[in-house]
Amino acid sequence: MLLSNLIFCFDNYNWNPAILEIANKSDWYIKVREDLRENGLVNPLLVEDLNNGKYKVWIGNTRLAGAQKLGWKFIDVEVITDITPKGLKEYRDNNYKKTNVDHGK
Repeated sequence: MLLSNLIFCFDNYNWNPAILEIANKSDWYIKVREDLRENGLVNPLLVEDLNNGKYKVWIGNTRLAGAQKLGWKFIDVEVITDITPKGLKEYRDNNYKKTNVDHGK
C-alpha cells in the first residue's frame, strides 16, 4: 500500500514534522528503523479501512514512521475489522510474536 494512503492512529502524529523528529531520536524508534533497514518488514501494519481511500494504522505506527524515514513508498498492510480493545490486543500480541525487535516482554 502507498504510505501516503496511511494515517497514524494518533491525530497529532499525522505527518507532523516536529513530532516525527522527536520520535526519530528515541531508542525504540531507532531499533525499529534499523531492523526495517536490515531485515525489511517482518509483519504487516494492521490498519482500519476508513472508506475514503485512507487507512488508519492501529498497530505499526513506529514501523510506518521508520519506513517513511527510510524513503519507502509502499508497505505491506493487513486490514483488520475487530477494532475493540480485546481485538486490538490480540492483533498486537500476535504481531509482536513475529518481530525481530525486543518489545521488552
